[in-house]
Amino acid sequence: MTEIRVTTRGVRIDATNERVVFKYVIPLDDRPTRVVTGTHPKLVGAKCRGSGPTSEVVLWIEHDLHTADLMSFAVHGTGHLIPPGQRHCFTLFQDPFVWHLYEVVE
Repeated sequence: MTEIRVTTRGVRIDATNERVVFKYVIPLDDRPTRVVTGTHPKLVGAKCRGSGPTSEVVLWIEHDLHTADLMSFAVHGTGHLIPPGQRHCFTLFQDPFVWHLYEVVE
């Protein structure tokens, strides 16, 4: 399983910043990708980027800043089988394709 960590380039981090939104980039494929976030993560946005084999999915996740947690995601095409233990989060449009972002919860 791939693991993605955020970098804080250009973000001023101090004790008053309790929750933040960071951008994470995951591959556009049906294999689960683990994302290292802060605790109490909440997915607030998602978008496809690129085209063809270099396509990826950009996620924006709000979370606590000073503690760590994990989330895992997989992207499935319309008509593809969805493995058990996954919960739908977003539908993503990349003309002519439609993708579905799932959080892996088990």
